[in-house]
Parts: sequence; C-alpha cells; structure tokens
Amino acid sequence: MTFHARQGFIPAVLAVQLIVTHSAPGQVGVFPYAENFDVTSPPLLPAGWESTMNRSPGTPDVTVSQSAPRSAPNCVSVTNGTVAQSLATPEFDFTGVVPDRISWFMRRSSTFIAPVVVEYATDGGASWCALPGDTLFADGSVTYVESTRYIPRSLSGNPRVRLRWRVVPAPTGSAGTLRFDDVTLTVHSASDLALVRVAFDPPLPRVADPVNITATVKNVGLTPMAGFSVALYRNCGDTVHPVPCDLIARSLPQPSLDPGDSALIALPGVYVAGGMNPLVAVLTDSADSDQSDNLLNLEIDVASRPGGVVINEIMFAPLSGEGEYVEFLNSGDQPVNLSQWRLTAGSTSSAVPKTMILPFTGPPLLPGKCAVAAEDSGIFRFFPALSGAAGGTVVIPRIWETRLNNAGGCLWLADSRGLVVDSVCYSPSWHNPAVIDRTGRSLERILGTGNSNDPGNWSTCTLPEGGTPGAKNSVAFSGIVPEGTVAASPNPFSPDGDGVDDATVIHYRIPAGVWSVSVRIFDARGRAIRTLATCAPSTGEGECVWDGRDGERVIARMGIYVVFVEATDAGRLSAFSAKGVVVLAHRLR
Repeated sequence: MTFHARQGFIPAVLAVQLIVTHSAPGQVGVFPYAENFDVTSPPLLPAGWESTMNRSPGTPDVTVSQSAPRSAPNCVSVTNGTVAQSLATPEFDFTGVVPDRISWFMRRSSTFIAPVVVEYATDGGASWCALPGDTLFADGSVTYVESTRYIPRSLSGNPRVRLRWRVVPAPTGSAGTLRFDDVTLTVHSASDLALVRVAFDPPLPRVADPVNITATVKNVGLTPMAGFSVALYRNCGDTVHPVPCDLIARSLPQPSLDPGDSALIALPGVYVAGGMNPLVAVLTDSADSDQSDNLLNLEIDVASRPGGVVINEIMFAPLSGEGEYVEFLNSGDQPVNLSQWRLTAGSTSSAVPKTMILPFTGPPLLPGKCAVAAEDSGIFRFFPALSGAAGGTVVIPRIWETRLNNAGGCLWLADSRGLVVDSVCYSPSWHNPAVIDRTGRSLERILGTGNSNDPGNWSTCTLPEGGTPGAKNSVAFSGIVPEGTVAASPNPFSPDGDGVDDATVIHYRIPAGVWSVSVRIFDARGRAIRTLATCAPSTGEGECVWDGRDGERVIARMGIYVVFVEATDAGRLSAFSAKGVVVLAHRLR
C-alpha cells in the first residue's frame, strides 16, 4: 500500500470559523490575518504598519508601491541594501489563541544582497527577539519566493505581539530593491484539534487483506478536548476539492486530550477495494473552533489478486458504426477500484502492442458486476440499456489505442501498479462453428473463474443484439454443481449454439493436498477424445469447462461420456483417481 496525504483542504461539510479576540483599538484580534497592501494608495502603509526612517529623516524607508507587485495593484518596497531599515506589522492580540505561523512573499533585485532578519516583540515594539530560523539570505532568485516562519507557542495569550523584517546592511546594493507582498498570519484557537497523520497496516496489502488504520490527533489548542472521533470515507471529489462520502470506518469517541499532547486512535480493521482508492480522513468535534486542520486526503493502492477481475467479453469485429469494446468481470469476492487500470492489445504480427489507461471513476466494481471499455459512443446506440450507466459501468477513452485484430490477438489487463491480472489471446476459431456470420457478435466467457485462454471457455453470443456489455453473458454458466467426487452441470448438455446448456462444467473433489491434476473425456468405447487439463495445480477441488467438442474442435456425437480425473502429488509418491459420467444430447427439432 502506498499513500499520500495532503493537509489543509476544507471540505464542504466543514465550516470555516474566524477566531476573534477582544482587542484594544489598533490591535489585530481577528484571525487568520491577511495583508496584500492593496487597500491604501501609494506610498502610504496600511493602518498599524510602521517603517524606520533611516535613509532620509521624516520619510519612511518602506512604502507601498505599484512597481512589480505579486498580486495587483500594490506591494511594499525598500531600496538600498547598505542601510539598516525595517518594516513592522500591527500589534497582534493572541489572547485565547495559540499563534501558528506567518507567511509572506519576497522578491529581491539582483543587487539587493543584504540579509533580512525576522523578529518579534512582546511589548508593542520596544524590544525585539529573533524568530527561530530567522535570517533570509540572497539566493540568486529575482522572482517572488514564499517564506514561512513559525511563531513561538510561548506567545499564546500575549496581547501586544508585533513582527518585523529588518534589513542587515551589506557593503554593496545601494541600487537594489526589496519587495514584500501577500502576508498571512494564522493561529490555533483555544479549542483546536489537528489531524496529523493516518497510518495503515500492513503497508502493502493485497485485495483480501484486512487493513488496520491508526490516526494521530494532536491538541494544538489551549484547553483539554474530549469526545472527538476520526472517520474514514471514500473521496467522491478530488485532491483539491475533497468530498467525503461512503463511510468506511469510524473510531469510538476519545477521552480527554491535554494541550500539546497527541493521541493514537485505532479505527476498526477494514477491507479496502483493490486498485487505487482515494480516501478522506475527517476529525470530528463540535467544540473544535478551527476545523481547517481536521482533514487529510489519502490515496491507498491495494494490489489486486490475479484473476479477481477477468476479461469477460470481446467485441473485435463490430458492425459498422458500433465500435469495439472489451468487458471486464469481477469474478472475485472483494470490490475492486479500476481507477488507473490499463488495457494492452497486441496482434499476432510484429506490431508493437498498444496500451491505454482506462478512465474509470466512481465506486469500486462489486463482485459479480461488469465494467466496459468502449471505442466510442456507438455502443449506446446498439445497446441502449447502457446509457444510464455511462458514468461508471462504461468508459470511453479519449484515444482508443487498443485496436483489436479481427484475425486474433492478445489482451492484457493490468492494475494501477502495472501488474497483469488477466490476459487472453483470442482467436476467431473460438466462435461457435454453427455461427456462420460472426460480424457484430462478441466472444463471451462461459465460466468466470475458468481458464482465460481455454478455447472451450469461450463461445459466440447467442442473443440477437450480438453482445451483452454490462450484463450477464448469454453463454455464462449459472448452474449449481451437485455434490460428488466428479460431477457435471448441466447434465445432460446440448452444445448446439442456441445459448441454452451449450457447455458443461466439470467439478471434481479429491482429498486435500497439493496435486497435479489431469482431466480427460472418454467415449463409451473407452477412447480418449479430449483433454481438458494436464498437470494443473490443485489443492483438492477444481473445475473446468467442456464445450462438447473433441480434440479436433468437432462437436462430439450424442451419447454418454466418462470424465476421468487423475491426481499425483509433487513427489509422485501418492496418486488419486476418480470418474464421473456426463451425457451429451441434441435437442429434438
């Protein structure tokens, strides 16, 4: 599992609350505080801002200017880096709040090389102390660069805090210019919790692994907080505008957490869909007055199990105006997110295979459900029932790179990590021999859990529409295998291409163990006519499809056939065999 957290986004479900203190006239007590120097006319500084007058007595060193602002129309500028000068903010009243940080954008000319020191005062500006990491040196950049400094928590509750930028004179730079713009100061409220981190265990899960979730919450306010909880949702928006939906897990209400302390909160273990999963973690507490730090965006990439999602239907020779399509079936027992999955197509020639990313969005693909990638919107004209599901079940890539070869080719389906989960090398010979014109008829899979490259596990769609995209295949096996050592269902079956009982599923049960299994079909005279499996790995139970054809792909005669199963262990020290009977019939005309 890989995850990426992005903090600082405020979802629509959370309210932004201004933090207000009771301040004296001229003091700033409403946060967050922002100043872009656009409300005054040059050269006057905004109310409460002050500058030294060292270059020319009676004239401020730092003034508002319309020359090269970051955000129009104004910025502030100071010239001559050889003279000590400074710019100070208004007084901030931190009564009842915890200061967080101050950020600003600064631009130097190439000749202004003087260092700049960031300082604070707790007495309205009578005495100054340097902030940690205060000094800003020239780095050669001549564009606006953002800088941030954290304000000491020890200033909490102080009503007369000022900040200033002080130019430390340099031996050169009398013609240089320094500009400031877009200053922002943020604080934590008296009642403020922050969602700091979300961790997952195991770090690299597969689709069927339960995932344990641990959230780290810190009390960044001034008062103890209790009763809060953390919830994990699927993100129905994006990383810029997250929208929590579909609750996945929620923690129990938590006991009291003191200011400055952190708590590890365990959420119930969950099963996360395979593929890339966009998630949102939300910290909830009705007493929290600053909810801007209560959300984390997460992306969890869960490795998909090979064979969990399979290629289920292929339309490689469509009618004019219909377009090609490939259908996928979730044949597993867990949801799978198809976001960023890839489909690659190659022909039997030497042409380089083409790959495209499938633009699936929305909820994960549920077990037993289908999704379709189509060449163009023609699929909706030929299959109108798909129109209502166009946003999730059917996707149309911007460029249909995977041109399907009518003479046969190979398809590879890979998950968001690039791991191949299924592949099919199809051929027109897989069509039912009784169907003469195959144009506009898809190849359909018979058994979802069967071998993807077994020609006997594929046949021609039997419906007049020629395909079943987004719906159950017309030739899909749906019977219930009866109990027994070797059993077949349906039994009898009739491989006549009418879409009813055209194939039978052979299901065998042998003693538990690690076996190599062979499955063969014999006629009533004891002649072997078809091998369905050779040295196939098995742990005691399995199934395969017989389409009623012999080894030459000719439909066998009507009659009784014997299914013979042989199993040997890895060391060939043990062997087991079993047999069953299946009847091949033809419908009366």
